[in-house]
Amino acid sequence: MLKAFNYLFIKFNAMNDLLTKALQKKLSDVGNIQVNYLDRTNGVKSGSLFTINPSYKYLMMNSETLTESGYEYETSDPKPFDCANIMIINRYYSKKQNKWIEELVPALAINLKSTEQPDANKTRYCSMIFRGTSFDRLMDEIILAHQSGQDLDRAKALYSIIDNNGLTVSDFFEHLQSGKPISFAQYKRGNNMNFVDAKYYTEKIESAEDVSSDL
Repeated sequence: MLKAFNYLFIKFNAMNDLLTKALQKKLSDVGNIQVNYLDRTNGVKSGSLFTINPSYKYLMMNSETLTESGYEYETSDPKPFDCANIMIINRYYSKKQNKWIEELVPALAINLKSTEQPDANKTRYCSMIFRGTSFDRLMDEIILAHQSGQDLDRAKALYSIIDNNGLTVSDFFEHLQSGKPISFAQYKRGNNMNFVDAKYYTEKIESAEDVSSDL
């Protein structure tokens, strides 16, 4: 019995040694692996359109229909995208119901690869998200504001970013599709990132943070 055990132990060690050598040979051929990193730091950013499956939870929004009870959506599984209507899966704890709840939030999302890439093995990107709306609704709001002089609401941030880059709305997405970068700014408020134009951030947000830190 002892001899049989010793034999099996020797065979196992020999097999393990072979597997280790085989693994070492495979790993020797592996170079540096790029890791995608979602930048959630405050500040002015610059980036160009980037196709990726972002790290937050979401579904693709295939269509939206306005009904008497509100908007209804058709969705599908998440996939890599550069600019798309999506449904963000927002998870939060309800004290009233004493359980975790997931809700779907419509949004227009634009993924941008950062112009500055300080880390050799990290691809830094931002996901510019405009919540509670969609591409069509934002464009309709901008068109209506142009025709009637009505103030912008949900489209205000996106329009300001477009304008601050010296572009018209019609040129903006063509500009991105051609691979050219845009500037914008992001800052955290609550659990979400807010997106504004660089000028507004520098004059209103950053200066306010500086004042707060001095008090």
